Amino acid sequence: MRILLAVDGSEEALAAVDRARDWWGADPNVSFVIVYVRQPAALAYGPAAHMGAAYAAAHDPALLEELEVAAVQAAQRVLEQARQRLNIEGDRVELVEEVGRTADRILATAEAKGADLIVMGRRGLHGLSRFLVGSVSKAVLDHSPIPVLICP
Repeated sequence: MRILLAVDGSEEALAAVDRARDWWGADPNVSFVIVYVRQPAALAYGPAAHMGAAYAAAHDPALLEELEVAAVQAAQRVLEQARQRLNIEGDRVELVEEVGRTADRILATAEAKGADLIVMGRRGLHGLSRFLVGSVSKAVLDHSPIPVLICP
């Protein structure tokens, strides 16, 4: 069995990791894919969020590069935090960073990695979606061809 854990650094996402660990962590036949989906840095941070990627790149490419490096580092921190929380070593855990629309990339990663189940928190931290109750989890649930476990 292959389980995709969608994380964003929120407490609800980490609680979902805890649940997956408690339910399936001891089973050596279960592997995990931990995925973190981020927005392109130019759309996610600072003045670039208002300018758009093209404007930011044209007017301050150094800012755009700095924002991209910070976004990648933040993604790696979230993925490593989830890996530590899962507390499973070796080749049973794969970390994946994606860029794009969160629900779309979660679904695409689940398909590409052959996941049998998606486990995620009910609400997250991604931009505006933190104000829209469960918008990402609802989109994943509505469009997933495989079972989805949404943890409170």
